[in-house]
Amino acid sequence: MVGNGEWTTPAEYEVYFCVAPEELYHQANMKDTETRGELSAKHELFPLHKNADSENDTVESNGKKIQEEEEVYNNEAVGRATSFLQELKHSKDTRFKFILSICVSMAFNILGWTKGQLGPAFVDLLVISGCDVEKGSFFMTSYFTGRVIGPILAGILSTKINRYMLLVLSLLANASTVVAIPWCFNFYLMMAAHVLHGMFGGVLLVVVTKEAVSIWGPTTRGRSYLQIINAIFAISAFLAPMATAPFLVQTPEDPTPHQNSSTNFTITYHDVIPTTSYQIVDNMTWNQMNVTLPTPKSRLFIAYSISGGLAILAAFPFVAMYTISTGTSTHLVSDKKMNFLGNLPKIVKYLQFLNIGIYSGVLTAGDFIFSGYLTVFCVQYLHWSKTSGSFLTSTYFFAKFSARCCGVFLVRVMQSQSILLTFVLLSTLGFVGMLISAYLNLEVGLWISTFTIGFTAGVAWPTFISWTNEHFISMNAKVSAYIMSTAFITLLISPVLCGYLMEEVSMMWFLWLCTCKSLVNVVNVLFIFFYTRAAKKRAS
Repeated sequence: MVGNGEWTTPAEYEVYFCVAPEELYHQANMKDTETRGELSAKHELFPLHKNADSENDTVESNGKKIQEEEEVYNNEAVGRATSFLQELKHSKDTRFKFILSICVSMAFNILGWTKGQLGPAFVDLLVISGCDVEKGSFFMTSYFTGRVIGPILAGILSTKINRYMLLVLSLLANASTVVAIPWCFNFYLMMAAHVLHGMFGGVLLVVVTKEAVSIWGPTTRGRSYLQIINAIFAISAFLAPMATAPFLVQTPEDPTPHQNSSTNFTITYHDVIPTTSYQIVDNMTWNQMNVTLPTPKSRLFIAYSISGGLAILAAFPFVAMYTISTGTSTHLVSDKKMNFLGNLPKIVKYLQFLNIGIYSGVLTAGDFIFSGYLTVFCVQYLHWSKTSGSFLTSTYFFAKFSARCCGVFLVRVMQSQSILLTFVLLSTLGFVGMLISAYLNLEVGLWISTFTIGFTAGVAWPTFISWTNEHFISMNAKVSAYIMSTAFITLLISPVLCGYLMEEVSMMWFLWLCTCKSLVNVVNVLFIFFYTRAAKKRAS
């Protein structure tokens, strides 16, 4: 690359766009080191204590340079070589990272959008396939089975296929399965479609997460970016239920059924006449016919077609990146072996490795079960309309979005383990409030509790990923696949268990299970918190 910013050869252009983000991060650090050396030399040539009376023009010019250099030093003191806008203007590395960040955010948006549709659309999926809640729970189990298989498949393919092509294929596969789901009128066909949808979603989640972590590295900017893309995920999940609601089958205003009846009435007429009295008895039969109105057809296929179109649009940028990187030898990123951080005993690290797997599984199960069954709970237990239930689900996702916006700044002032501990305790209080509000039928309490649960859940996942990458083990495709696989293993059982208890015992078991999962997460986070403190003490 020449000084004016132009590429000298096509090969150099190709290598730039296919280089791994980790390599770009180290190259940027090398450039920063060279810049510091140049600035130190300039300070020696232009000292601050020059005589102001001689060579005024030169001193003024040098003074401006020194002032600019001091501003650079101040920015370095807070972890930045220059302002982000200046980096975008002058650094091609930063511009590439910025463009890649936008593309990854678009792919992450698809995951949030399809997740947000799952809850409100679940009732219509039951209508389409002719199932009740207990039988329909196998749809979610099928979906999460695919989510377990997907990360394993992604871990295998990540070292064999260009990462941009892997993103393209997973996005297009997601689009095709989403569009097909509303047309699966058979129960088993619906299950198969959800398995494929979950599998391709699992592949996409692993590749996107690994790419997001590696773009900016384990830096403050990297931690903030993880919060940003998860905020995009949340806003997509917040908008999806509202976009889906107009296409759902509307709940009838008067659902009371009418049955055939046959009743005998004896009617007695009395007429007063001075000399005569008589009585007339009539037996009359009333027959009431039950008129069955045609059930409105679901228009869910329109909402799911919109989701498929968004996934196709998100794939286009990665097609361009793949085209540029084709033919080079650096487009495959070989994952290193698992690299545990710190110097604690191996047995402790392996136990913590197991603990983060349990944490990711229970956290994800609680999140998906709560958002997936919340609309059903509102409709069948609280007797709300499907529209109201969809808006309560949207409130949950809006709270997650708000938390992640706050998390962009919160991660700069609080340690990851402290954030996890604080928010998991608040989440438990939120579920307790939800239980009390549901028992007492306090509508305001339900809205407040839902917002609290969503707000605490919003920061948990990206902060957990940041903590893992910074304090425990470097995130690569294998580690990412492990976390994502364990995140969905518990979902193989949870939907069936939750659906059975809601259908056969009580709808309130929906909230009892979520509360129990939150308590398990409290124990997991306590292990994370004390592990971090022990690692810091050992390091010092």
